[in-house]
Amino acid sequence: LNGPHKAYNWLWLAAWHSPRCSMIKFNLACFAAVLGRKFAAKRWLLSCFIESVGTEDEGFFERLACRDDDLKSLWPALPRLKEIARCLHANKLASKVNYETVTFAEEFPQTVVRY
Repeated sequence: LNGPHKAYNWLWLAAWHSPRCSMIKFNLACFAAVLGRKFAAKRWLLSCFIESVGTEDEGFFERLACRDDDLKSLWPALPRLKEIARCLHANKLASKVNYETVTFAEEFPQTVVRY
């Protein structure tokens, strides 16, 4: 189980340094789901979906999420997350919310693994 924790930590740091990389966010969602952190997984997926709306990647991450077994526990929530992403993008709220710097206070202490 230490492997997913380490991967999540490294990806979290990568997301901090590359806040617009949707693939990092998608992988963070996968590892969060594997670790049982549904809230974090939904948050990373939502951020990924929002950034892809109106780009050439629109729909790509949604299709990928529907096929990824790591996200199986979130499959029922995917239609709602897609809808929220489109609404936020349409209302231009997405640009006002800095998803990259949102920290889950209840999650972060559990996420950090001491080596």
